[in-house]
Amino acid sequence: MLRIERRAESSVVAEVGVLAVALLLSASVGAILFALAGAPPLEALGLLVEEPFGSAFGLSETLVKTVPLALCALAVALALKIDLWNIGAEGQLHLGALAAAWLALADPALGPLKLPVLLLFGAAAGAVWAIVPGLLRVYGRVNEIISTLMLNYVAIAWVELMVYGPWKGQDGFPYTAVFESGWHLPLLYKRAHAGLLLVLVLAGALWFVERRTALGYEVRVAGASPATARYGGLPVLSRLLAVMGAAGGCAGLAGACELAGVEHRLHAGISPGYGYTAIIIAFLARRNLPVSVLIAFLFAALAVGGEGVQVAFPGVSASVVQVFQGFLLLAVLAGGTLTRFRIRWA
Repeated sequence: MLRIERRAESSVVAEVGVLAVALLLSASVGAILFALAGAPPLEALGLLVEEPFGSAFGLSETLVKTVPLALCALAVALALKIDLWNIGAEGQLHLGALAAAWLALADPALGPLKLPVLLLFGAAAGAVWAIVPGLLRVYGRVNEIISTLMLNYVAIAWVELMVYGPWKGQDGFPYTAVFESGWHLPLLYKRAHAGLLLVLVLAGALWFVERRTALGYEVRVAGASPATARYGGLPVLSRLLAVMGAAGGCAGLAGACELAGVEHRLHAGISPGYGYTAIIIAFLARRNLPVSVLIAFLFAALAVGGEGVQVAFPGVSASVVQVFQGFLLLAVLAGGTLTRFRIRWA
């Protein structure tokens, strides 16, 4: 019989070696897929790297996609700190964008406080949307995986209701009116906006709270062993709700940043699935908050590279690129598992 056992320790050399093998295997599979689609395999693989980093436009687009991916990844990783699966980052992002759009369309006279208030509105909406499944978990014993996932569809439908209904543009298309320039985040580099700085500051602040404060210690203990935390007198339930609120706030902030930094108006496709991709990012980062930002940047580069391949070689459809990306993620995940576990004959 085969037995799966956890390794006593995982060496850095083994992790690097397994990652290199996973990347090499993925590149081989990608070359075959691109060749079958009628594209030169080596050129297509080269574009995956060249497109996001080889030009100012590509780097800018990579940074633009990094912001929502990183914020949603922080939302998932934070919940994992207390042993909760926040599958609802997608819905929390939509609620954050919805709240930010409501404020921008109302256009109150806030002067220089417009952007801070807009970002706070988005974060607060995401936090409230995440606390709901937290309350259901605490008082109703409802599994947070199911509740957060189901609330995604509610949030997305709510956005569609508004843009197809009362907020529909004057041209009849499901877009709101473009917001005034006072609600736009300043640009840093091409299309990359100030939300990128917000991501770095937020990730650093959350890491500091987690590792250097009593609150962070309580959260880590409550996540590692709730029974031990209760025995020690720690308020596990309140910490659970606080973490879920902070996680939802990060995802809601992603929606507000996407609205104020990129779109400048609300529409039904405000997110192409950032919240779902963030689940994989947080898993690959092993719940590490700064590492989640780094992996989000790599995922953004992969997405931009895939778009470049489709533009350069019309025969390569989005499905081919998605199959390659999926195989790459599967190989990396499987390789990471092998570094922590081993298979032995019993």
